[in-house]
Amino acid sequence: QLTDAVTEEAALTILDADPIGVVTHYAIHKLYSIIEHLMNGASAVTVASVFYVGKEGILVDQWKALLRVLNKGGKGAAFAQT
Repeated sequence: QLTDAVTEEAALTILDADPIGVVTHYAIHKLYSIIEHLMNGASAVTVASVFYVGKEGILVDQWKALLRVLNKGGKGAAFAQT
């Protein structure tokens, strides 16, 4: 688990060793930031309206790719565990 910022060289080494883990970590971090912002009620936008279409609860197309990565991502999810 990383607690401090890493150097560019270390980041590239980690990316080379576990690209899926790095991408998954980044995606989860950004997703968490979006959800946190929405949950704070800073705008009239809701979590449901960002991720789902209509009352049917169909996942918005733009989020399907991320869901696929998170669901079927490789075994390199160590970075996403932190």
